[in-house]
Amino acid sequence: MLVFIVAFLAFVGTIPQGWGAAISVFVGLFLCVWLLLLVLVLTPVRLWRSDQATIGELRDLQRPNLGLVFDPKLGRPYVEDSVIESDKGKFLLRKFRIGITNLSNKTVERVRVVLENCEPQSANVWPDNALHWMGKSDEYVDLHPNKGPTEYVHHAP
Repeated sequence: MLVFIVAFLAFVGTIPQGWGAAISVFVGLFLCVWLLLLVLVLTPVRLWRSDQATIGELRDLQRPNLGLVFDPKLGRPYVEDSVIESDKGKFLLRKFRIGITNLSNKTVERVRVVLENCEPQSANVWPDNALHWMGKSDEYVDLHPNKGPTEYVHHAP
């Protein structure tokens, strides 16, 4: 700010006559140094920071990001009822399925879903066992990027 005040005073003419040329040289050198600093240091640093932020965002998109989808109001495939007949009578078998979606932009390979806990506990549900992929015999599945569920898992006793 002081440089601009001195430059203004030199322009108006209130500075002694011998100092005008020295102040003009000083202001010119100051502007040259400022431009060099701006071009050689400040602009590259700003660009580098911007690039680092973009790289961080892209890395976040490539990390595996799986989501669970369960909406019993939609019915199938999330909830399916079937009646089983046996010599003891008719029983209602209700299957619950959970949709698995890959929210990242990269295929996640060898996905396995394990039931960690079940509340309330049931005699027919076993925690720490892998859930079964609907329509698949393998325990592992590759999930491709998609906004909605690409595969469904269920507990098969």
